Amino acid sequence: MEPQNQQRFFTERDLKETIERLFNSVCEAFARSDAAGAAIYFSDRPEMLKISNGNVLNGKEQMIAYWEKKIKDLNGMAITIHINALHRINDDYLWMVADEYISSPNSQTKAVFTNLLIWEDNQWKILLDHTTYLNP
Repeated sequence: MEPQNQQRFFTERDLKETIERLFNSVCEAFARSDAAGAAIYFSDRPEMLKISNGNVLNGKEQMIAYWEKKIKDLNGMAITIHINALHRINDDYLWMVADEYISSPNSQTKAVFTNLLIWEDNQWKILLDHTTYLNP
């Protein structure tokens, strides 16, 4: 096994911890209102897709523009993620379902999301994110 590829062969526990760290990094970027910082955890592939309450965003450029409009007025935002299911499809793809809790000084929101992650550039990245806000 090549050393650069060893990272993707995690135990199930290590895999979950790795994905939790990835999402914690995304949440920290949002807490800084840093849409581009959150986007680095998404795939660079042209087929990367973000669906948010019916808004279909093709690629990082559209996603970042959408996020920048959404987060500019959310000072003090905090996001926490709870992974409900994480399944290895094969060595290069993961599928997951999670709850997302978003709080700001004036609101509390819950969302559910499904992600497809891909092993890219020696790390897991989000290839598809489908999020539904339950109380927008």
